[in-house]
Amino acid sequence: MDDIQPLNELGEREVKQQEIEEIMEKMKVLGEDFDSLDNEIKPLLAKLEALLKDVDAMIEAEKGKNVKAADEAMAELDKKLADMDALKTAALKKLVEYNKLMDEVKETEAKDDPALLETLA
Repeated sequence: MDDIQPLNELGEREVKQQEIEEIMEKMKVLGEDFDSLDNEIKPLLAKLEALLKDVDAMIEAEKGKNVKAADEAMAELDKKLADMDALKTAALKKLVEYNKLMDEVKETEAKDDPALLETLA
């Protein structure tokens, strides 16, 4: 490649046929080198594309696992909330029942016993 000089360094001169043939031969060799490199790169590009597809598939699979795990955790949380709501409802029913019983005791048992009435109040 040392034989190639920038055009501005050559100046004006007559170019000989032999020089043109030498330049053409060098350009032919360069073209062959480029073609060879292109042929070497094509399989590497195909491998790279396959790897990218594999990576994308792995990322999507991980996303799917994470979404599935999150959905399962949300379902479990929903179940726990429903269980707690059922316990709350049951506790409120028992509280209403207890208050009714306390009112009955105040009206029946404690009406003649001021100390019991004061304790229940």
